[in-house]
Amino acid sequence: MNHKIIEKPLLKTIGLKIRVKPYDKNIPQLWDKFMSRNGEIKNNIDAKIAVGICCYQPDKNAKEFDYIAGVLVTDESFIPDGMVYYEIPANRYAVFTHKGPLDSLGQTFGNIFKKWLPENNLKLAPADEIEWYDERFKFGEPDSEMDILVAVK
Repeated sequence: MNHKIIEKPLLKTIGLKIRVKPYDKNIPQLWDKFMSRNGEIKNNIDAKIAVGICCYQPDKNAKEFDYIAGVLVTDESFIPDGMVYYEIPANRYAVFTHKGPLDSLGQTFGNIFKKWLPENNLKLAPADEIEWYDERFKFGEPDSEMDILVAVK
């Protein structure tokens, strides 16, 4: 798998949050709801970027975690009703590009965690995982691309 290692500064986000299981069918519904309300966010940094945040779960045996569909913002001065402000601490990330529709996203995540990390002798850092959607993302299209950022140490 092609990857690059980057440093990301603190990221400030606003979005909608739900409690989910891995590959939960409620995640696409959350995105639909968020995208219908995205225009309510006044302090968005870049309208072309959205983030999916798999919030760090310290309990390795936990069956659920918090997931946020959101955007990057300048600050928490205005949070629309029902949305949350969330900060992703600065970290070192391995970045992988997922190509194609989202229905194969689970396979990409599996390759990262079951193959790439062990083969490269890297360990996960105790941090959030980030799905990075920008102008390359085309929902449902075979030439769609998005990045997966996995914190490593």
